[in-house]
Amino acid sequence: MAVHILLVSVMKVYGEDPEWWMLTEPARIPCPGGDVIVPAGYITDYASRPKFVPDWLIPKSGLSAMPSAAHDYLCETGVVSRREADLTFNRLLLEAGVPRWQRLLMYYYVRLLGWARYKKQPEQTLPQ
Repeated sequence: MAVHILLVSVMKVYGEDPEWWMLTEPARIPCPGGDVIVPAGYITDYASRPKFVPDWLIPKSGLSAMPSAAHDYLCETGVVSRREADLTFNRLLLEAGVPRWQRLLMYYYVRLLGWARYKKQPEQTLPQ
C-alpha cells in the first residue's frame, strides 16, 4: 500500500551526487484527476533551483522536500498535465506547512521555468 507523499520515508543515496534521496516505499500523490503512485526506488534531488538562489529563499529540503519530489515525478513522467503537476505542487506545499510567501514564490518559479523538466507521456503507438 502506498503512503501519502508527505509521509513517505527516504534514504540517502551515496555516490555520484550528494543531494540525491531515494523513496524506500511507494508513495501516493493525490492529484485532482486521481492518485498517482510513485514507485519505491524513485530518486530525487528535492527542489531544483539554480545554485545562486539562496536556500532560505527556495530551500532544497525541509518542508518543501516531499512536495518537490512529487512535482519532479509528475513532470518527469508526464502522467498529468503540467498545470495539474504545478497545482498539485502548490497544494502539497500548503499541506506541508511551507510559509505562504515561500509557497507562492516556489509555485510561480515552477510555473515560469517548469517547462524545462516537463516530459509528456509517450504517445501510444498503434500496431501497423
